[in-house]
Amino acid sequence: MSRYNDKFTLNPADLELIEHALESQVSLRLHPAAGDGAPDEKDTVRRIRRLLGKLHNQKVFYSQAHPDGSPQG
Repeated sequence: MSRYNDKFTLNPADLELIEHALESQVSLRLHPAAGDGAPDEKDTVRRIRRLLGKLHNQKVFYSQAHPDGSPQG
């Protein structure tokens, strides 16, 4: 039986592209011309925003890795 791949290798440019694509989906779904904001659309927007939050929280920002601002090396 096959299993899900639980390890992904993405570079910062890949993550940025994914984030922009997800943000554009949120914008499209929240645009007034999209209709009355059906409950399934609102649920989809919530799921996308939750995913964007997960991606953001998994990033290691330079200032967090080196709080004093000095490079490691």
